[in-house]
Amino acid sequence: MHTALPSSVTFRSMQRGDVPAALAIIKQHSIDDYDVAKESYRLSIEGQYVLERVGTVIGLTGWRDIPEADRTYWLSWTYLAEQERGRGLGMGMLSALLKILQKRDARKIFVYTSDLGQADDQKGDYGQAIQVYQRLGFVEELCHPDYYDPGESLIALGLRIEETYTPEPIQ
Repeated sequence: MHTALPSSVTFRSMQRGDVPAALAIIKQHSIDDYDVAKESYRLSIEGQYVLERVGTVIGLTGWRDIPEADRTYWLSWTYLAEQERGRGLGMGMLSALLKILQKRDARKIFVYTSDLGQADDQKGDYGQAIQVYQRLGFVEELCHPDYYDPGESLIALGLRIEETYTPEPIQ
């Protein structure tokens, strides 16, 4: 699978004016993430990026520092507008972000997600996202059963970022 973004979209730093559109995309997927992101974006949009097509925000991702760890980051909210899913844009958007982190001499990035949807052959909720993360080389480092709700685990995935990182997915 190709990880480059099509020429019809632009990956760029989030601006204050992008926040309402980014929050609307997050709200399509998770009201809990929406509530937390709203407060987080109010405080800072540093390290946050959007995917844009013809002036319309269609996706978002970003990173946050982990101050207690050397050159290590959290992957922040990473979502695509519902109508944009399934086109490889998530893979391309994350690859672009990983290239930025590589230039920052990042050592590692983590993401928290949920196993909600995995029982449906990776089709629902977070199952497709986990597949994208794994194809980019993220590995499961922690699973906390029943963390969010009974039957819904927290999953922590990690990716070592090295100078030799290439954004080609694992086959």
